[in-house]
Amino acid sequence: MISLKRQLKNIFKRLNALYILDKILYIFSHLSYFTKNYKYKKINPNFSFPPDYFLYETYKLDYKQYKEDGEIAAKEILEWTSKYILGEFKILEWGCGVGRVIRHFPQLVDKEAVIVGADINSNMIKWDLKNIENVNFETIDYLPPTSFENNQFNIVFALSLFTHIENELQEKWFTEIKRIITENGIFLFSTHGKKFEINLDENEKKILTSQGSLTFNYKQKGHRMMSTYNKYENLKIIIQKHFEILEFYSGDKYPEKIGGQDLWIVRKRN
Repeated sequence: MISLKRQLKNIFKRLNALYILDKILYIFSHLSYFTKNYKYKKINPNFSFPPDYFLYETYKLDYKQYKEDGEIAAKEILEWTSKYILGEFKILEWGCGVGRVIRHFPQLVDKEAVIVGADINSNMIKWDLKNIENVNFETIDYLPPTSFENNQFNIVFALSLFTHIENELQEKWFTEIKRIITENGIFLFSTHGKKFEINLDENEKKILTSQGSLTFNYKQKGHRMMSTYNKYENLKIIIQKHFEILEFYSGDKYPEKIGGQDLWIVRKRN
């Protein structure tokens, strides 16, 4: 059964008015969390919270979850990846948004570690640079390549990033990530897998099954209103051209891992 949210998106999409739905959802979210956020900000006066629309677009307009879930996610990512790494950490978050996760890494690793956040949204990167310390931030283009050097990072992670770029670009980005990762470097990322197929109607499911992936576009690239779904079997073939799959957790079997998305931990093939 298609979720109510997906039904609304389908209606507004047919009307070519997804931008209106986005505004409605933002206003509803802002009003829903206003009191809770106000109280939480008062007890955390020295913590920098991003502008509300930025937070809504990249995660959830909940200050408490932004701060506390971000810290938990940072610890989990380090736990999942560090066991494969020798030497100093050189970490990149690809698609860092407003730094929900990457901002916590300086407190979790040695001060010699290299920590970088990158995103296509230059306004978010400006906010990051002004409000988050001990992390280097860079604006990147929507299309590869990046300006990063070959073999620059030994950990790259991307949470809910492949879920918001066209399926046609996915392999190009796997190629680019492989280029900037060191020998035996680790890439952790998530995708919309089986658990999210409930959002699709029968025709969309048929397209996904036949093509292996399906993208719903939006006027602003990488926006939350844009979504891509992947079949495990098809994506696995693409990934294995560039990486060795070390761990895979299907979102329908391990919903607690990363909010129901499929979680991949892969290592660069030499």
